[in-house]
Amino acid sequence: RRAASGRNQAAMVSSDASQLPLSPAAKLLLAKFNTEVYPDIAVLFLFIGVVSAIWFIAYEMTISNEKRQVGKEILSSCLSSVSLGLGAFFLFASAGIYVGHDGR
Repeated sequence: RRAASGRNQAAMVSSDASQLPLSPAAKLLLAKFNTEVYPDIAVLFLFIGVVSAIWFIAYEMTISNEKRQVGKEILSSCLSSVSLGLGAFFLFASAGIYVGHDGR
């Protein structure tokens, strides 16, 4: 019975970002997009992040130490990190889970 009431409370979470304690940068980012496209944006960023991470792992495993290029490693790792972070952010936003701060 408790699990059912927890699900009902989770379903009642407001999707209005202006009522939640979000950072100003998060509010600005969420305000730029319609809430209906959050899942699409999340899938896009997660796909880019996973492909980039797989490419990074394959690069690290196949290239010899003498031929490694630090610029490629940094670029692919930053691309995958930022893409996966934004994908997770929009995935949480589409589910109504907002990760904000309380001003401390």
